[in-house]
Amino acid sequence: MNTVITHFVAEQYDATFPTGNLLAFRDWLAQQIESIPAEYRDVAKIDIGTDSSYDTCYATLEIKYQRPETPEETAARERRDADRRREREAADRAQYEALRRKFGG
Repeated sequence: MNTVITHFVAEQYDATFPTGNLLAFRDWLAQQIESIPAEYRDVAKIDIGTDSSYDTCYATLEIKYQRPETPEETAARERRDADRRREREAADRAQYEALRRKFGG
């Protein structure tokens, strides 16, 4: 299974947000590309968007790429999935028992 790696995320007023100077942005972007493992650079995506808060609109920037899960990530995901299934089953059983007591049966 693939996992999405969020390589960089920032909002316009964050200290890590790139400068508005075009040449500086080009250099910054080249550094970001270089810091992504070479085998995943061709699948990296950049999302430039906007968000708003308190009647102020600002730019957002996110760089992501996909890669196969490591064995450790797979094991962790499978543990989380199993935990969620157990929690859901316990909640379903509790609801069933409450309804059975309420309506008899």
